[in-house]
Amino acid sequence: MQNFQKFDQYFVDPQRPEQGLTATSASFLAGLASQECKRLKKIVEGATFYDIHLQIMLDDKSRLMHKGKDATYLEGLPEVVRRIGELTAFIAYTHEAIKEKERRTEYVDGLMFEDWLELPENKEKKTFSEEKIEKPVAPQKADAVDTDWAKARLSVKELTEYLMNEAHAATIGEFVHPKGALAIAKDALAEKIVNPIQANEDGTETTIKAFVPSVDPDLFYRSYNRF
Repeated sequence: MQNFQKFDQYFVDPQRPEQGLTATSASFLAGLASQECKRLKKIVEGATFYDIHLQIMLDDKSRLMHKGKDATYLEGLPEVVRRIGELTAFIAYTHEAIKEKERRTEYVDGLMFEDWLELPENKEKKTFSEEKIEKPVAPQKADAVDTDWAKARLSVKELTEYLMNEAHAATIGEFVHPKGALAIAKDALAEKIVNPIQANEDGTETTIKAFVPSVDPDLFYRSYNRF
């Protein structure tokens, strides 16, 4: 008999008074969370921290072609990253719960009567069966589980905390690794500080691009290093 105790017990708590979500509702909420997560990621991934001013040679006027992010954006960035981590953790938790429900359903659907008798709450029924009481042809599924049968390896609180920390660390890593959005923005800012002027010749016209930090570089680097 497959030992049901080996199943993930994270999502089973017979003592919990509130009713859980259906798999359909959980999938719907995970979908909403995924949409919000994508929206927040675009806020981070599209960030630059310098302004671009365009000027035509012999023309004193300079036009602002691109506006970089400011200190207010930078101040709110950790909260955006934290929220992305929260949503990622929620999505992971929900998907794991749905998979666990499917595993349990599959297990119960394929349960043989002899295996069913081995479950802790059926101890008395097993005794009767061993005393030659006639076995039912189509046994009923157990309606509920008790705490001995479904001991959790982690509590819901512990699992949630683990998934939150894991998702938060993964989110930070996604943005600050060498090919991450914030790492690219950091390198671009450094490059524009070193080369603040770019001249482009196009036939008879020469255009000049001036790159100006839109936020104090030291403030940006301090914020980046805090991640």
